[in-house]
Amino acid sequence: MAGDQGLFARPQLVQVLAYLRGSGSSAFLRELNLLFRAEGLRFHLKELLFGWFGALPDPTDDEWLLTRRLLADPATRPRTLKALGGNPGWFARLRGRPLEDLLARDDQVLDTEVVPYLLSMVDLEQEAVTGLLRPFLGRSDHWIVRVSWVLGRIRDWHALAALELFELLLHEVPASEVGNTHELDEVVKAFPREGCRLIQHVLGRSLDAHLEDGPSSPRGGLMRDMPLHNYTLQEAFKAASSAAPGDFVEAVLPWLQRVVGLTDPPDYEPPYFAPDALSHGWYDCLDPAQSIFIRALIDALTTLARTERDRFRILAGRLAAMPYQTPQQLLAHVYRAVPDAYTGDVLRFLLGDRRRLNLGDHQQYDSRKLITAVYPLLTEARRTELETYIVSWDLILPYRGLEGLRYRKLEQLYLLQAIPGRYLTDRGARYLAELERKFPGVRAREAPLITEARAVGSPIDEGAHAKMSDEAWLRAMRKYRGKVRHPEWHRGGAHQLAASLQRRVKEEPERFHALAMRAPEDVDDEYAGAFINGLAETEAPAEWLFDVVDRFGCDPTRHIGRTIAWALEKRYDEGLNEGMLDRLEGVVRGLMGDDERRAEQGGDGPSGVYLNSDRGASMRTLMQALDSRREEGDEERMWSLIEHAAGDSSTALRAGAIEELLYRLLTEDRGRAVALFERLMDGHPALLCDHDATSFMYYGSYRHFSRMEPFVRDLMGHADEKCAQRGAELACVAALSSADALGSDVDLSTARALAEAAITGPPALRRGAAKVYARNMDSRRSDLCARGLMRLLDDGDDQVRRSVGGAFMHVRGAGDPEVRRFVEEFAASRALASEEDDFAEYLWEYGPDDPPWALQVLEAALDNRHPAGSIRRGGEQFVRLALRMYTDPTADAGIKSRAMDAFDKLMERYAYEAGRALDEWDRR
Repeated sequence: MAGDQGLFARPQLVQVLAYLRGSGSSAFLRELNLLFRAEGLRFHLKELLFGWFGALPDPTDDEWLLTRRLLADPATRPRTLKALGGNPGWFARLRGRPLEDLLARDDQVLDTEVVPYLLSMVDLEQEAVTGLLRPFLGRSDHWIVRVSWVLGRIRDWHALAALELFELLLHEVPASEVGNTHELDEVVKAFPREGCRLIQHVLGRSLDAHLEDGPSSPRGGLMRDMPLHNYTLQEAFKAASSAAPGDFVEAVLPWLQRVVGLTDPPDYEPPYFAPDALSHGWYDCLDPAQSIFIRALIDALTTLARTERDRFRILAGRLAAMPYQTPQQLLAHVYRAVPDAYTGDVLRFLLGDRRRLNLGDHQQYDSRKLITAVYPLLTEARRTELETYIVSWDLILPYRGLEGLRYRKLEQLYLLQAIPGRYLTDRGARYLAELERKFPGVRAREAPLITEARAVGSPIDEGAHAKMSDEAWLRAMRKYRGKVRHPEWHRGGAHQLAASLQRRVKEEPERFHALAMRAPEDVDDEYAGAFINGLAETEAPAEWLFDVVDRFGCDPTRHIGRTIAWALEKRYDEGLNEGMLDRLEGVVRGLMGDDERRAEQGGDGPSGVYLNSDRGASMRTLMQALDSRREEGDEERMWSLIEHAAGDSSTALRAGAIEELLYRLLTEDRGRAVALFERLMDGHPALLCDHDATSFMYYGSYRHFSRMEPFVRDLMGHADEKCAQRGAELACVAALSSADALGSDVDLSTARALAEAAITGPPALRRGAAKVYARNMDSRRSDLCARGLMRLLDDGDDQVRRSVGGAFMHVRGAGDPEVRRFVEEFAASRALASEEDDFAEYLWEYGPDDPPWALQVLEAALDNRHPAGSIRRGGEQFVRLALRMYTDPTADAGIKSRAMDAFDKLMERYAYEAGRALDEWDRR
């Protein structure tokens, strides 16, 4: 107690206690008790003491007596229970009355001390812990949560007492939540027979919860809409159906009967079994939970059919008696899997009810597959009996009217086609031939009907494209034009064929250049665009591209202006000829098209409209080509295009002109560029927030801030917060500049006045100020930035405080007085809570350069009284910093003592990080 109680005292403490205990000295417990009660013992040593004591594998009676006193004291009980966690030796002492007394404590003690202790023991002492909790389940909602918490910690279910408690819990949780109990699959895997009972309960209560919200649709999706966790359910079904198939079927059969009964059977004798909530979509998995359930039930019944024939037949009889599609289809699937062992049962199943010839979502799919599977296994007499049964079936559906008469006997056709031909009698073969004459070329699908999502492809097979002659391509383009499509739903028309044509153009540019020059002038825009784009993306001579553009681009009724511009943009670096340049310029100087007008009215941003309009795409390509070429007159031609845009009514074209002005001409003549910018902005307020416009304000402020200032001021006053923030950013950047950069002392004074308005203005403006000052903390004006940020440390806006904290990603060193003051004030401010991690990294990096100052800042952070965030990320760096200060070879006793004081506080606040650091220290 007399030493500094630093980290070097840790091994000494353990060694002395181990020696005293091993020697049987009477001083051991006396010294131990004094240490437990010592108020002057540092936090980390007290934690070490409790941890060492709690790890004793075989506590003695005297040690237990001391422990009882520690547990009776509210001041030492939390630390004691935490230390005893996970130790079966101490649990043996606590079992019985001591734990029962602890379980009688108030809610706070239970939730923060007792339940966490039980969590540490439940896997090791599963039966005892769950037995302790069982009497409390149902007393309150709090106890439901606590029991769920404890059971959720079990990783190896092996005690029946745990299973029974889990089953009781399923009765207590709300019906809407019982299907999302994530432990269900693990419990069923450990106890499959008993787990069947749990599955029955989960399905039943989940259905209750679903039905409370309204009636279920008879067309499927029931289990998808029920509150069930699909993965947990799948694993539980799989475990139960494979390990205890009979119990599983008997458990879920009553639930199945209840579900199918949700649909009232018809009051007449239809040719089909009544549809039910589970009878649809067995093959397309639109309801994952239903698919999982049906698959598990089929697997269980199939296993049962192979292993317990008598039990299976009893269950099959119960299913066959239900007048709904789902139970009948289940039997059809099972019989298909085991036809050799149940040929007689299958025949009786089919002959027992004509409706069983109509099983399946489409074209009697399940009935056909069952007949195909069983037919070769039947005797000749039984084959004849089944064939006669099918031939004599005369299905008439009056509600179909005349259409029904037209398709009468189609069902017989499908069923007879399902019988291998060699097994048909002469009569059956003749009747099948008769039906096939009535329905020429008609056959039932071999695959089940499922919902498919496929990309619409070319109307001509992809494999045929490479073999098509030029004449074939011309015929195809004439056939698939306008809205003409292939009759098959997954084959398209001109758009899809054009995509294939473009790929062929890229592979054989010379051939298809010639074909393009032969193609009719009125060929669809899709094909014209394919020729143009294909040639643009090859290494073929650019003149071929120009030829095709000239061929198809002269027709004013075509809508391929943007296509041409984008294609020429891909080849501008090779040099566009004067014809192409003139074509592009003609489009730019033309009238505003509907593409610009519709986009502007639709609310698209000016820059987006510019890039995706005929005039905008043409101007962009033209400017790139001229800028790349830079021949005599090209620069003036670019200025002329900007002048034209400044007189045009299109906001989108003006937005594009600002972009081109910014990136191509600003540095050539700043005065002229600024004047044009003013003209482009005049009367078009939608441009104020445009990215390129605000970027021009930034770069145009150099020597011309007085002319950019009105735009910056308007931005700051904008109703849109993002625009206002951008205005504040521009103002603060200008305030960090010099009079020479802005143009004059008056300009600098104006900029600083705007920055002051930002830092004292609405949240959006303060966010802009914080962002700029934080990002410039590594600049020569870091002092000015620090002073600005200090005014925002306790700002009421979360985003402002986060931006202030972002300064630590940019601060370099701690030598500047204003920066040091900012760091000190940040540590005590409200901003620390949201940006602790970057601050901690900064302090870890630069704090060791000045240990007394670093400790002062760390102490301020630990004494910060503002509410902390739910997640604190700076702990590891703070802990490492405190340890570094303590172990610094130049540190005096005062520094070491302060470092350990800080470390003690860190252990309370960052227990995990501090504990990990101490573990590393103790292993040294």
